[in-house]
Amino acid sequence: AYPASSSSLANRDDLLVTTIYGTNDGLATVADIEAARPDLPPTTTYVPLEGGNHAQFGWYGPQTGDNAASISRAVQQEATIAATLQALAADTP
Repeated sequence: AYPASSSSLANRDDLLVTTIYGTNDGLATVADIEAARPDLPPTTTYVPLEGGNHAQFGWYGPQTGDNAASISRAVQQEATIAATLQALAADTP
């Protein structure tokens, strides 16, 4: 969802960056996403998935520290796919 500050992308104007995150994610929290903004290009697109959590981005089951999702896995994964396809369809940074 975001780079380590040691790998900042903030000065990259040749990249299209999209950050897709769940608002109920207990591992890559909304606060973490916000704190990473300085390390991403100013043109970064942020896509919050309301009610999504960390575990539902995959199929690996519950994770310690994660929060409960308030949307289904199917809804979260469909929204993730749609946001990814939209990002891939973008032409230029």
